[in-house]
Amino acid sequence: ARWTDESARVATLPEMSARDPPPRVLLGVMSNPVKPAMRAQQRKWAGHFQHAANVDVRFVLGTTFFNNTQRPPPEWDELKAEEKEHKDIIFVEGREKLPHVGVVTEKSASFWLSRGAESP
Repeated sequence: ARWTDESARVATLPEMSARDPPPRVLLGVMSNPVKPAMRAQQRKWAGHFQHAANVDVRFVLGTTFFNNTQRPPPEWDELKAEEKEHKDIIFVEGREKLPHVGVVTEKSASFWLSRGAESP
């Protein structure tokens, strides 16, 4: 299939009126509870585009650990302080420390289910 000006016109979104609120973008970053340096680096990066009032970046952390075999990390108090300071951490009903790629899948699904219910 060849992309043409005609097909581009068909694929475009309808124009917004001046009265329509701007679209909002919510970026959920799946994060590791014991990696505050990574979140600090990502906050610095996110600052390059967060000047737009319609972009929100949130770090997503699970509330439990795989098989309940691990207790919260010793850094838990620091994590709560980080949450209070930056107000950009969200805890979801997902598990941390899964032994496979499911750690991101589970937290991501939980994030979108909870955010979709709160901000349709």
